[in-house]
Amino acid sequence: MPSRHLDQWAGWAAPPSRAGWAPPGPPGRLAGGLGWAPPGRPGAWRAWAVALALLVGVFGPAGTAAMVRDAKKAVARARQAAQADLAPRRPSGAGGRVCPVRAAFRLTPGGAFGACRDRCTRRHKGLDLFTHQGAPLVAVTDGRIVNASPSDRGLGGISLTLQAADGTRFYYAHNQRNLVGRGARVRRGQPIAAVGRTGNARTTPAHLHFELRPPGHGPVDPAPQVRRWCR
Repeated sequence: MPSRHLDQWAGWAAPPSRAGWAPPGPPGRLAGGLGWAPPGRPGAWRAWAVALALLVGVFGPAGTAAMVRDAKKAVARARQAAQADLAPRRPSGAGGRVCPVRAAFRLTPGGAFGACRDRCTRRHKGLDLFTHQGAPLVAVTDGRIVNASPSDRGLGGISLTLQAADGTRFYYAHNQRNLVGRGARVRRGQPIAAVGRTGNARTTPAHLHFELRPPGHGPVDPAPQVRRWCR
């Protein structure tokens, strides 16, 4: 196998001055044959070096190189999938209910349902729809406002909850302001709030935190419905 550098496959290499250690094995097999250097972060390079040495010991240089190439392809596929969610979307009203945001918006992997929050001590319970501050938020269906917080406090800040006739609840959080109060009856497509950065969204771009709660259940992933309603 021709001598090639692992940093060309994996996309990184540490400064030579940080290395200071050679993995076990025949002299030059890793550092010379594969041209590998461990990452430069203190402490982390030892773990990477040992892991690479084990891989090469088990699978050989060619097998390890193939695994690295497969990993790069998997990363590229994940990036392509993420880019699809980053594409701006515009509301259309398809699917019986309407898009909660009356403006183009984008989705991000970090704003997905179940994403880590606070070092994974809790999970994201909704879907973040990023758009410009002040964008209109509308009722996704006919219903009643069962909760409304007009003050900027807690995680959700200014927020409200819309309940449909079947008991499904839709939670809108981080609003700039609410246009309706608790007990109000609203119609599908009626403006009920505006996109903001309240609650724990003060340090993030403006977005709607949107939750879907079926009757008798906690929050579920609203992404399939949002994609259908907003396509």
